[in-house]
Amino acid sequence: MRNVSVFLFCIAVTLAGGATTYKSGRNRATFPSDVTSTPAYKIAQLERKTCLLELSRRQIPYKLEDEAPGVKTPIRLKGPLGRIRFSTGYSEAERERLPYEILDCRLVVALDEWTTVLEAHGVSDVIFSSGFRPSKAVADGTDGKRHSGALALDVHAFRLRTGEELVVERDFHGRLDAPVCGPDAPLPAPNTPEARELRSIICSSAEMRVFQSILTPNFDVHHANHFHLEVTPNVRWFILS
Repeated sequence: MRNVSVFLFCIAVTLAGGATTYKSGRNRATFPSDVTSTPAYKIAQLERKTCLLELSRRQIPYKLEDEAPGVKTPIRLKGPLGRIRFSTGYSEAERERLPYEILDCRLVVALDEWTTVLEAHGVSDVIFSSGFRPSKAVADGTDGKRHSGALALDVHAFRLRTGEELVVERDFHGRLDAPVCGPDAPLPAPNTPEARELRSIICSSAEMRVFQSILTPNFDVHHANHFHLEVTPNVRWFILS
């Protein structure tokens, strides 16, 4: 494990540079002056045709879905992103039918960028519960947001190439309303190697600025067992909570 205290402090400095921070309860939003140059902002603005061309350029295996109300460009992954597999953990046959495996093209591009962090941490598999949630689908024909637009992923566990598994609910050991990264972030309690590694993954992910919103168990009780990673079009902020 790396020196987590020094690592998290460096990330705090990076995130704070050129940004105004708004704090209110669980919400910690930064409004960086260079937001339009960040990967997250550029990815979120991709139109359907451009996004699909980007998947092809990156040689990402996918299947375009015929219909997913509220999802601008619905796809299913048909293979790993690089060396990293993303799935709900069900069988291949079940995965073909599950709406939760539908992801918007822009989220897939963001996840492909994210694999740089995951590779650095020796991750082989990302286990998630849902991308698209049809129960929250927009019914009036407009594009949905978050899960209703398949623009968010709820990650429950990381499988490592060593055979170990990091489970958010079991291993995160956070504290409600506490900062996740930076010098003001409390150490996990208990301060286990697994908890430190999960902090390292999430803080280095925030440093990438490839997701507009990253929510952890520190955010609220509804996120006690997962990380929420989200692409949000047409905003100028980032949230890490």
